[in-house]
Amino acid sequence: MIEHQSTNDDQNLYEALSRLGKPFFINNIQYIPIQIFKKGNNVVVCKCLSIDNQEYVVKIVKRGEDDDFDDCPVGDWKFAKISEELHDASLLTFDFVDNFNDMVVTVSKYRGIDLKNYTDMQINKNGRILLCQILQIFIRIVNALCKLEEANIIHRDIKPENIIISLHDTDCKICAIDVVLADFGIAISNDDRFSNQGMDHIDYSNDLNMHESYTLNGSPGFVAPECAKLGESFKSDIWSLARLILFILFPTNENRITHLDQYSSMVREIISNEVETVRKLIELGNLEEDEDGWIFIFKLLVEMLSENPENRPSCQQILKRIFSENGQIEGPIMLSHQFHHLNQALAENRNVQLICASLGVSLELLDKDDREITLQSVKQFGYYLKYAKEDFKNEKEIVLQAVK
Repeated sequence: MIEHQSTNDDQNLYEALSRLGKPFFINNIQYIPIQIFKKGNNVVVCKCLSIDNQEYVVKIVKRGEDDDFDDCPVGDWKFAKISEELHDASLLTFDFVDNFNDMVVTVSKYRGIDLKNYTDMQINKNGRILLCQILQIFIRIVNALCKLEEANIIHRDIKPENIIISLHDTDCKICAIDVVLADFGIAISNDDRFSNQGMDHIDYSNDLNMHESYTLNGSPGFVAPECAKLGESFKSDIWSLARLILFILFPTNENRITHLDQYSSMVREIISNEVETVRKLIELGNLEEDEDGWIFIFKLLVEMLSENPENRPSCQQILKRIFSENGQIEGPIMLSHQFHHLNQALAENRNVQLICASLGVSLELLDKDDREITLQSVKQFGYYLKYAKEDFKNEKEIVLQAVK
């Protein structure tokens, strides 16, 4: 077994993480590698089992050739303390972070599969994509970006591999989805971005399409078009998020850039032809039938994909569009917690109501004429039966669930 006790063991620790089933120690705690997520010249990321029988993700980044970390993704180390202080479950936090002489080591709880694996699962299931699935993911990532903006951090690498998903079964057979934004490897402070020029001098009428070739900071297909000239901004992350949502709606294992460009152009057609465009997108993406809900989502994505960053909505503006424009949203920013604020075009979706009923939303706010929604609601809290329609109040199965 290899124990990390001094800087002389740094290389051994890096190699140990790559050997599945072989225990090693970090900070006097034993870990056993059970799955390698990523291995490169300077980075190795692995799922490990600890002595407490909990699963962790250990990431090691080696110092670059220029004797600094400038050529290595170490934003996790730089922003670990800040992300922890934000106290939000939509952001990955770390159980252990240290900067050794030759490398940075981070240890975090294993939170689930990445979004790329999730979309692959959806493709294999060949099932319809539900509006409630998209909303759960969308809302949590927007919330995470809001928290980062409050801390003056630009993520710069919003892509499927950096979104962590965990699925939780519910009584209504629609999974509740927990979402975590991870990998701050190339994140920067807004004060440190390499370009702080104004945006007025850029001609956005030109077809920049820089995301096709610009890969210095970010991932092809998800880098906002202005980044090569202006540098990143909070609005760059908004553009990347829109492309991410398109990737979930229309997943592919082919060239992401070409694929996402095609669907970005197609979604923009909804501005001039709502019904025909949404029908085409529902069919192409195998989306559930809900024209009003998808029109709302696609119109929002069009704004987020604006070539001019100044025309993109901010994180807070996106949340206000999804939820009520009026009043203060308080508590966790999650679909079920804020259902009473949800935009009507989204709140009327039956599957949205079903998942919210199974997560404890009051029947008072839901469709009382729907038997299954009523049943799911009273399963969670029996006293919600008082809001049920009279026919359901006398139905044996519903009453039995209410008195359990």
